[in-house]
This record gives sequence, structure tokens and C-alpha cells, in this order.
Amino acid sequence: MQESEDLEKQNAALRKEIKQLTEELKYFSSVLSSHEPLCSVLASGTPSPPEVVYSAHAFHQPHISSPRFQP
Repeated sequence: MQESEDLEKQNAALRKEIKQLTEELKYFSSVLSSHEPLCSVLASGTPSPPEVVYSAHAFHQPHISSPRFQP
């Protein structure tokens, strides 16, 4: 019984996180869409400098770092 309750709480927390991350994805996608036409790095067709290239792990940071999603 206790394990079931714990799993339900964990499930609810994960669903909440999914919702927040989905909203954050929408926000950053719109920011990127707005930025792309103005971006000299993307427009030049040259490879991005190393400081612009991000590893897959660079984005797996707590989403609370975005001021828009502060509680």
C-alpha cells in the first residue's frame, strides 16, 4: 500500500515536470525561431565556434534556470 502511494506521488511529480519541460520547450523553440533570421552564425553557413556548440548533456540542467519558469 505504501509503495503504491509513493509511486503515485512520484508519477504525479514526473507528470508535473513533463508539463513544465514541455512549456519550456515551447518557449525556447519560439525564442530560437525568432533568433534564427538574425543569427550571423547560422546565416554564414560556417561551422559554429566551439563556444556555441553544446553537448547533449548541457541541456539536461534543471529547468528552473530559466527566469520564465521560476516558481
